[in-house]
Amino acid sequence: MTDSHTARLESALAGRYKIRRKLGEGGMASVYLAEDVKHERNVALKILKPELAAVIGAERFLAEIKTTANLQHPHILALFDSGEADGFLYYVMPFIEGETLRDKLDRERQLGVDEAVRIAREVADALDYAHRNDVIHRDIKPGNILLHDGRPVVADFGIALAISAAGGGRMTETGLSLGTPHYMSPEQASADRDLSARSDVYSLGCVLYEMIAGQPPHTGPSAQSVLVRILTETPRPLTEMRHTVPPHVAATVAKSIEKLPADRFDSARDFMEALEDEGFTYVAVPRAAKPAAQQPPVPVAPGAGRRSGWLPLAATGVITAVMGIAVGLRMGDTDPALAPRAVFPFETDTSYQATMMCCGASHAVSPDGTRLAHLGIAGGRRTIFVRALDQLVAQPVRGSEGGRHPVFSTDGTWLAFNTDADLMKVPTEGGQPMTVASGVGALRGIHWMPDNAVVFAGDQNGDGLMRVSADGGEPEVLTVPDSAAGERAHRYPHALPGGEVVLFSVMPWDRAEVPRVDALDLRSGTRTPILRGSSVWYVETGHLVYGMPDGSVMSQRFDAQRLDTLGGPSRVAESVVYRVEGLLDFGVSRNGTMFTVHGQVSGQNRLVLVSRDGVEEPIPLDGPFRSPRFSPDGRQIAVELEGEADGSTDDIWLWDLELRNGTRITTEGDNSLPSWTADGQSVLFQREGGETGGELWQRRVDGTGAAQRVQGGPIWESDHSDDGTWLVWSTTVGAGVDADILAREWADTAGVRTLLASEFTERTPALSPDGRWLAYISNVSGEPEAYVRSFPDMGPLTKISADRAVEPRWAPGGESVLYIDTGSDMLMEVAVRVESGRLVPGERRQVIQTAPYATAGIVTNWDVHPDGDRFVFVRGGTTFTQQRLVTLNATSPAGRR
Repeated sequence: MTDSHTARLESALAGRYKIRRKLGEGGMASVYLAEDVKHERNVALKILKPELAAVIGAERFLAEIKTTANLQHPHILALFDSGEADGFLYYVMPFIEGETLRDKLDRERQLGVDEAVRIAREVADALDYAHRNDVIHRDIKPGNILLHDGRPVVADFGIALAISAAGGGRMTETGLSLGTPHYMSPEQASADRDLSARSDVYSLGCVLYEMIAGQPPHTGPSAQSVLVRILTETPRPLTEMRHTVPPHVAATVAKSIEKLPADRFDSARDFMEALEDEGFTYVAVPRAAKPAAQQPPVPVAPGAGRRSGWLPLAATGVITAVMGIAVGLRMGDTDPALAPRAVFPFETDTSYQATMMCCGASHAVSPDGTRLAHLGIAGGRRTIFVRALDQLVAQPVRGSEGGRHPVFSTDGTWLAFNTDADLMKVPTEGGQPMTVASGVGALRGIHWMPDNAVVFAGDQNGDGLMRVSADGGEPEVLTVPDSAAGERAHRYPHALPGGEVVLFSVMPWDRAEVPRVDALDLRSGTRTPILRGSSVWYVETGHLVYGMPDGSVMSQRFDAQRLDTLGGPSRVAESVVYRVEGLLDFGVSRNGTMFTVHGQVSGQNRLVLVSRDGVEEPIPLDGPFRSPRFSPDGRQIAVELEGEADGSTDDIWLWDLELRNGTRITTEGDNSLPSWTADGQSVLFQREGGETGGELWQRRVDGTGAAQRVQGGPIWESDHSDDGTWLVWSTTVGAGVDADILAREWADTAGVRTLLASEFTERTPALSPDGRWLAYISNVSGEPEAYVRSFPDMGPLTKISADRAVEPRWAPGGESVLYIDTGSDMLMEVAVRVESGRLVPGERRQVIQTAPYATAGIVTNWDVHPDGDRFVFVRGGTTFTQQRLVTLNATSPAGRR
């Protein structure tokens, strides 16, 4: 928590609690020593992380936490108070002098067996009491066990339940997780939200194991590797770790940490009694590890529930992860459908999570199903990483910097990818990148064909499909959408074995209509409709796997020779992230390994204030939003609230940062792209539908008077000088797509002058605070980059970006220019100074990661506060729910006749 947040917290709690000092910080909350003013006692005050509080909401959290307030037990730390204050969610517990069990283990490493057993029994007694009151702790670990005069007291009892219940499936939106990896039960590690008392028993068994052995049952260099071992490995028996352990204690621990909940103790009371019974015995049947190729299937009946879904597999070379799903498709003998066989989570690092919601497809599975390519951040730039599924660490691919939409070659030795403008390839092991096709723009699907050609779809090729040799050359047009037939675009090509037929998604003009998958015969040029869906993949078992707009992934038996479906579809996954243009976030290998990102992308994005150290403060105003702008005094934000798909219009709203309320200021027309007049009394905005296209209007923020037309269009984005003298805007001319920049003096409505006009695109003009310099984006070099010229004479241009750039803004003092580097998804800041009448760029530095935020390129989707220390961004409305690793059974391979 920042100093400003602490000051706000102290003010909000004034008269009730006085904050003395910060005691620590965990995954969910910051902990403070505070004085309870009314009762004159020290308390432990826990403040939920702001991003977590924003997701949960005060009302839901406080309603859920009431269930824990009635727990009264000598080994449970009581809950004194809870509440909401100025947006902070907090709860209050007694302040216990002493240390945690974690502190003791860090110092002593191992405890005496008698002491360890006593602590475990007393914690089990507390768990049994809570379980009988229908409360599961969900986060038993040494850090949550306080030692008061040597006696254990369990803290945060039920807090994890309250947070999980209140936050629901939105918990993972915050990037926070419940539970500590080393003590997670397998069902917790598999993202099962329906936990029983047996989950707490497992966690307590792990704590007792560590107290005796000096380490938890499962260890590893990362949380990911620990989760893998929880799901796939059997820990060493305690007697091998410490020969003095009594047999009944070792047997109790062994039974408590069984992977299947049904194999553990029924209750914490049974666990406690086994520790007291010197005659207790338990012999687990050893699991014999087999090579991956010999692993037998683990059958799960079709329609089996979640408790059947997470059954552990022996280590088969498929790694677990938190952001996706890998699916193995096996061939059997009788059932033609694909059905879930076993379910696991899959974890990737935070750099992948930071980039996964940008740039189209964020990952690819190699054709043989042994490797995963995904986006991440390396050296401050977006980069493609490759990871073998039998390894725990992904490696950056040298030469893929700035890439997106990775695709493996047929033999897996190359990666194709898309930059902002070009189709490139690079060896999978890294090396010198090569241009396959230049100037193709942002692509909407790439597939490497068996004949060493690459087929792709994009916006700058007529919205159809094109093919080019992977060795480079002139792309060949394969399809052009038939607008008369309602076709808007062709997307996401996928070649069938042999390379003579390409499947692709036909996107309709009517966005309420489900896309269609067609097959293009490259020999004859004929097209055959196949099914309704998109993002299609062919699996060698004779199935198509494809997505639906509701987030479902379906399978369909398919005869690849006759181009005909067989039987009916079956669902193999649901709640998969649906991005845009029919793209569901999953990929499938030839032999059926599938990686899927679960969750949903909603239109309800939100505004967030972000400090220079990356700390977010959500603004509680419902989206979807675009183009936020701070008022000159920094007290308000003007923002465009986009209309819904039903045809409702866009409007301009104001958010008051001090009063914390929103006000709508436009009620007529379709309005967008707000900015402020220099005096802060009015907001400028674009209104569609005028005689000259989008026109510039203004409206007073106090609501008096009607909106007034300021400038005819067509207008995109506008800016003005701080002294109110000049108005600048970008526009298109004629029927082309090239943007130019125009200007006029505010008082001279007829004196429009052209500042920049060329065959290139110049856009997003931004005037310096002193009005002497104009920053803008141009693709004069072939890539969008940030430039500055003197204003209004438009002297020599100075490039200030080092790579592809969008959305420039000036720092409040004019001493630097900020822009978004699209190669690294970073907000960059470039110091500038004037030498001999020319602006000279200085040091460039990274400010914050922007991948989690919506950046538009043509319109600026962020702004810098007048204090220069805060920014406002639009954060996408993405909710990640359960992510799992699934294996499927595929039988009766159709299409192999």
